[in-house]
Amino acid sequence: MPTIVQRLVRVRHSLTAYQWVALLLARLAIGFFFLMSGYNKLFVHSIQDLQAGFVEWGLPWPGLSAWLDALVQLLGGFALMVGLGTRLWALLIGFAMLVASVVATIPDVLQKDLPGAAHHLLFWGWFYYRPEPIYLTVLLLLIFLGPGKVSLDQVMAGKLGIDQGPPPPCAPRSPQAPRPDTR
Repeated sequence: MPTIVQRLVRVRHSLTAYQWVALLLARLAIGFFFLMSGYNKLFVHSIQDLQAGFVEWGLPWPGLSAWLDALVQLLGGFALMVGLGTRLWALLIGFAMLVASVVATIPDVLQKDLPGAAHHLLFWGWFYYRPEPIYLTVLLLLIFLGPGKVSLDQVMAGKLGIDQGPPPPCAPRSPQAPRPDTR
C-alpha cells in the first residue's frame, strides 16, 4: 500500500504532465490583454496621447517609441495567443513592461503610495499592487518555460524535425519503468 508521501509525489508528477494547460491559459490571458492594449493604443485612443505620455516620462524618440510599443503589444499579443515566436514576443513585451515599471510604476509608488501609506508599507507590496510587475512575471515564465505543447511553435518544430529537448524532469513514470535502486 502506497504511503501518503508516495501518493503526493504521484499527484505532483501527474500535475507536471499537464503543465501545458497552465502555459496555454497564461498565453491566452496575457496575449489577449496585450492584443487589446495594442489595439486600443492604435485604433481607439490616439497614438499622440501615448506619445505625450512618453514625452512626460522622458522616453527617447517618443513618436517612434509610441508606435513600437503599440505594435509590439498588438502583434505580440496575437503571437502569444497562438504560440508563435512565444519566447521572442514575451521578451519584447517584457522589455516594454520593464520600461513601464522603471519610468512610471516605480516613481509613482515612491511619490504617491509610500508617502501616503498609513504604516509606510514595504515598497514591494505597493510595487506588486500595480499590474506591470505581474505582467512581467507571467512573461518571464513564458520566456523560461516556453509556449507549451499546444502552440504553433511546437507544430513548426515538429514539421522541421527540431528536438524540443527532454520532457520536464517530473514527467510521470510508466508503470513498467524500473525504479532506480536507492540503497
